[in-house]
Amino acid sequence: MPFSMRTKINGESLSLSGDAKGGVSISSHFVDNELTVAFSSRNDLTVVGTGNLNATIIGGAENDRFDFSGATGNYHFRTGGGNDNVIDGTGNNTFDGGAGSDNFTFASEGGATPELDTINHYVVTQDDIDISTGAATVSDVLQTDLDTVTILLNDGDQIVVNSDTAITRAQIAGQIDFVV
Repeated sequence: MPFSMRTKINGESLSLSGDAKGGVSISSHFVDNELTVAFSSRNDLTVVGTGNLNATIIGGAENDRFDFSGATGNYHFRTGGGNDNVIDGTGNNTFDGGAGSDNFTFASEGGATPELDTINHYVVTQDDIDISTGAATVSDVLQTDLDTVTILLNDGDQIVVNSDTAITRAQIAGQIDFVV
């Protein structure tokens, strides 16, 4: 079942569209200058986001796919349960993977300002990181804390990976997949 919504606040906009097998519930609220949009479906959900509005996006319990490669702004994704796939857009974005095997895809946009993206609750034995080979290459992977590793891209972008347990530089470096 296709769905779409468009929100415009203070000259900034966010458009969300997608498809779900069966029904989908979308709720949104704007409090303290922040938009939150939550999705709920009993089946897998695909959401495509475009626009330039800062927002929190909350997924459901199923295997959701969030493609924000055409969006700018600072987004906070909370994927919920399921094996989710999130495709990063332009901006300093935060990803909370939740339960399940989650895949995070990053592509450098080559902007003038380097991006700082953060993955929280990363599970080495379940989750995966993809980096688009057409956009950037990894220049280094740094151990910044017992449970934090930072991936440095050659264009100045950074991906901070936080885990609830100890992780190593070698574990994260070994999990980075390069996609075309």
